[in-house]
Amino acid sequence: MFWVEKMSWSNWIESEFDDLHPEKYARDALHSLLLFEEGKIDYPEVTLKIAGDEAWSDAFPPLKKALHDLVLLIKDVIKENGIPDGEPVPDSVRKEILKEAKKRGILQTLEEWANGYEEAQILNEMGG
Repeated sequence: MFWVEKMSWSNWIESEFDDLHPEKYARDALHSLLLFEEGKIDYPEVTLKIAGDEAWSDAFPPLKKALHDLVLLIKDVIKENGIPDGEPVPDSVRKEILKEAKKRGILQTLEEWANGYEEAQILNEMGG
């Protein structure tokens, strides 16, 4: 015989939120951005990875906004510089993206959500 625990609505909601890990999404995004800045991944891969983290962060609006803003920033700077999809992004454009992300407070927001993740410190130093 099986015993099945009846789960109330509030317990279900609580268990769903327990499975969400905002620091993981922030850390993943910072890691993807670092790989992009180091030239280990390129556009559009970097935005696809960060957009995936954004999709999981619905329950955390400030984090979701920072991730969304980062995706748009990368896309917009690449378009402004006339870089076609699939072409390598020059280092100067990567640096421009990083500096702008820092200037807009995106890096700071992600760092706060990531609880001081090492990649955040590295990116902040790279961003000047």
